Amino acid sequence: MPTVGTKPAAKAIPSIRPRGLILAVGKPRGPRKKRKSLPKTLPSSSSPTTKDWSSHVHLSCSFSLVPKRIEILLVESNPTDTLLTIEAFKAAGLTSGLRSVTDGEDALMYVHRQGRYANVQIPDVVFLDLSQPRMSGLEVLKAIKSTPELMHIPIVVAAGSDDPDFVRAVYALNGNCFIRKPTDLVQFRRFVETCFEFWSSVVTLSPRASNAATGQS
Repeated sequence: MPTVGTKPAAKAIPSIRPRGLILAVGKPRGPRKKRKSLPKTLPSSSSPTTKDWSSHVHLSCSFSLVPKRIEILLVESNPTDTLLTIEAFKAAGLTSGLRSVTDGEDALMYVHRQGRYANVQIPDVVFLDLSQPRMSGLEVLKAIKSTPELMHIPIVVAAGSDDPDFVRAVYALNGNCFIRKPTDLVQFRRFVETCFEFWSSVVTLSPRASNAATGQS
């Protein structure tokens, strides 16, 4: 029983915070986003990811495709195709170093530097049309690839048809590639530009031999 003249001790009221009560003054904030943790170590240059490689290769190709000056021999018997091919090479950036002959016999005289071709430079690449009037394109290909001092020359064989027998014969004779010539003029021009870009910018061709090494004065 409480003593007279004294107030009873007040009961302690527990501190209860209602759920959802915002104690901080200011604009309510939404749920906190989980921060993405950074990797402890960055990928090293020696072990790039697939994405890194693809972007690296793309950038490397974009900045390194600078055409080199090369000598090209075009072996084409069709005057219209010859003119179109020459114009396409010029459009692709080949302003000099392009020579043309009209049949297989002249082509062999050219690469051997015989007769009226005694003072020419051995081509870095030969573009050979498979259809030739006197000596067939396959015979020209075989003759060049079976000559030790000439077998290093890349030979691009083109034809209007991609008959499997022709394709197999070209590769059996060590032709470097077989390409079916497009019939559309726009595609034909792109075909020549792509070939020129590949052989002048992407690959490293065999160094040219000296005159003494080829038996010429």
